Amino acid sequence: MRPEAALTQRPPWALFAALFAVVSLAVYGLAQWQPFAVDAPAAAGVAGGDAAAGQAVYARACASCHGAGGEGGVGPALAGSGIGAEAVAVVVASGRGIMPAGLVSGDEAADVAAFVAQVSGGAAAPGEAAATRPGGTAGVIGVRLTGLSLALEEPAPAAWGVWLEGPAGRLRAGSIDAGEGAWRDADVDDGQTLLGRYDTVLVGSTADDPALSGAFAQERIDQLLALLIDDPQRAEEGSALDAAAAQIDVLSEHVRFLAAARDEGNLANVRFHGEHMVNITRGEPLQDVDGNGDVSNPGDGVGLIDGPGAHLRRVGLLIGPALTDRDREAAALAAAIARDGEVAGSAESVTGAAQAIAAIERADARLARVWARLRSAAVAAAVVELQP
Repeated sequence: MRPEAALTQRPPWALFAALFAVVSLAVYGLAQWQPFAVDAPAAAGVAGGDAAAGQAVYARACASCHGAGGEGGVGPALAGSGIGAEAVAVVVASGRGIMPAGLVSGDEAADVAAFVAQVSGGAAAPGEAAATRPGGTAGVIGVRLTGLSLALEEPAPAAWGVWLEGPAGRLRAGSIDAGEGAWRDADVDDGQTLLGRYDTVLVGSTADDPALSGAFAQERIDQLLALLIDDPQRAEEGSALDAAAAQIDVLSEHVRFLAAARDEGNLANVRFHGEHMVNITRGEPLQDVDGNGDVSNPGDGVGLIDGPGAHLRRVGLLIGPALTDRDREAAALAAAIARDGEVAGSAESVTGAAQAIAAIERADARLARVWARLRSAAVAAAVVELQP
């Protein structure tokens, strides 16, 4: 077959495919050469658009080149670029590179400009608030407040550093990878307690110009340190959480002694340990429930539920209002133990105390579970919001 015959018989789609590849490469090159620039000139009189309506316009007219989420494609990425609504409106109106002028106009142009500004994190049009970058939370973690965790509302758009700042200076705590929304390190600074030394969390490309930040108020720092590290009101017992845990342990130990006295049929010891149920939970003034003329209390006298310094009440105040339901449940169980302790402590027979003792055992078992959940939540209470 002659060469010219072979050429004439080549399938026409092959030529089209080659032509399409050449054109596509040219389009991509032009798009990258003349990007959708952040520093486009401001447009005069751009009206504030509706970003929600602009999302539909963007999907129809822009997503094929710039990506469904602004991640880029044939055209440059818009997400996280910082381009403002006015700059978007200029490019939409006048065109740039291979992007023709006037793809959309009027209200649609204003709407898509508002949407792109929202996606990019840039400034809104005059009369509108600036686009808000999603935030998140930062938590100082661990029973000694030695670690840090992040939970972002949206994944980090780039590799971001994480810093702590405060009286001890500035400390780089770590970094979160692009596309990740969570990060944690249980030991940021060689096992040292962070709160009190640092009060601010910074997240972003640089610590001097962070994308997100959050700060603990000094009052909140003082509460968390008293709750988890050293309570000034409980100097000899450590933290408020530890002091409460110690008294709950004492209570449970004497519930076992009460049950053993019942099983032995020892009325004197039933009454004796019934009195303990009252005095451990309620604290001072201590009561002579069994009427033997000798007030007995194996606890510290502070009590779990009565009085402004009672352990469960103080823990609840230091944790904060978010956990008052668990705090109240624990206090209600301790109060039930005290009421049934009065019955056991003044009973005329072991049989007469049996029902109250059984109720105390059930309440004590529930208190152990509620307290474990409350304590776990207390350790996770050192949280601050991260905002742009």
